[in-house]
Amino acid sequence: MSIDIVSDGKEALEVMKNTPLEHVYTLLLMDCQMPIMDGYETSRNIRAGYAGDHYKNTPIIAMTANAMSEDKEKCLTAGMSDYLSKPLQPEGIESILRKWLLNASFKSEASPLIPETPDTPDALQIWDKTSFLRRLKSLNDLQHSLIELFLIEAPEKIDQLRQQQGDIHWSHMSHIAHVIKGVSANLSGIQLNQLATELETAAIAGNKEKVDTLIPPTIAALQQLSLRLSQHNQETPAPQ
Repeated sequence: MSIDIVSDGKEALEVMKNTPLEHVYTLLLMDCQMPIMDGYETSRNIRAGYAGDHYKNTPIIAMTANAMSEDKEKCLTAGMSDYLSKPLQPEGIESILRKWLLNASFKSEASPLIPETPDTPDALQIWDKTSFLRRLKSLNDLQHSLIELFLIEAPEKIDQLRQQQGDIHWSHMSHIAHVIKGVSANLSGIQLNQLATELETAAIAGNKEKVDTLIPPTIAALQQLSLRLSQHNQETPAPQ
């Protein structure tokens, strides 16, 4: 095992972009409070592909001095996969490495949320419940909170998408799609994640025809995922 250390998030992105494909990093330990670019912004940039598409789904482990549930939620919302609380303990580090590096389903080039075979959005799973619960298996309260937050924000995102139909503001459109993409990845909403990814790409490219085509199915996917998650939270009450 080899380890590289950088001093801030901006440097991390540069190093990752310039790393040969045969030597890509299989796991990233992310200090949340770095100078220049903190861990949250760095993680969002990685998930958006600014370090290279092959890093979009690489496990990112937050290292934070804050152990409160809202801080853990902030890490996951930023696109991080897991977290370690400071001060770091050897057994905690070992457990995280075993979890993410020795997992049988984990490949040397991190397994993407969306299968690499080009499935159409209609053929993709609405919610990968198994993946979502596995990632947050010991955090029932956080599972419930992430779902509740999504259910609160989903109607607003649907309204924002509808407002863009026929009158697109490109920077706003790409931002909406980017937010939906990140949230759906955290929740393992596979169909919505692919649609939001395509929508963001089309918005960045200024492709009006593609954006107009993608908005309706993205709205439908938001509604379908909301229904699945709402049913799950109703069947699995929040811990007392």
